[in-house]
Amino acid sequence: MPWLRTLISLPLGVAAIVMFHKGVGVLLPRLYGTDLSNDPDRLAMLGLTVVAGILGSFVAAGVARHRLWLHMGLFLIVMIAIDLPAVLGYLSPQPLWFKAMVMLTLPLQAWLGGLLARAVFRKAYGPAA
Repeated sequence: MPWLRTLISLPLGVAAIVMFHKGVGVLLPRLYGTDLSNDPDRLAMLGLTVVAGILGSFVAAGVARHRLWLHMGLFLIVMIAIDLPAVLGYLSPQPLWFKAMVMLTLPLQAWLGGLLARAVFRKAYGPAA
């Protein structure tokens, strides 16, 4: 049932992002405990956010195992729906460049996660076109 895999894949992708951030928060509590008041912390958090998004996209694609780019498009919409309120809300005091990079890297995250899933799950997705 491909539609069931779709329904399961999107929340699992989001859960992977949340678990990644919680795990890194244990290892680097300084980054997660600050208000991101300097550029090195902002850049580190941006890098972690990109890695988390790639991981979440990979999980979503790995669970779905069909129609890769449709699922990456759907997952991109989910990530936008989560990050846009954050950028407009609790991240609003941050500089414009940081908020823009958070939003502008979302398609890259979905694309790289999809490429990684295609490479790992070659049998499900077939060879890269």
